Order: sequence, then C-alpha cells, then structure tokens
Amino acid sequence: MIDLKRNLFKIDVRAQKDEEKVFMRTACA
Repeated sequence: MIDLKRNLFKIDVRAQKDEEKVFMRTACA
C-alpha cells in the first residue's frame, strides 16, 4: 500500500509540474 501511495504521489507531482508548464506557456503567450 505504501508503494502505491508513493507512485500516486509521484504521478500527482508530475501532473502538477505539467500544469505549471501549461500555465507558464499560457501566461507568456
């Protein structure tokens, strides 16, 4: 269960980073 939570956390962090990239791109454009 701990590994599953860790994997979900990694995916969540990656998704947040992607959202930040999109946000920055939208703000710059």
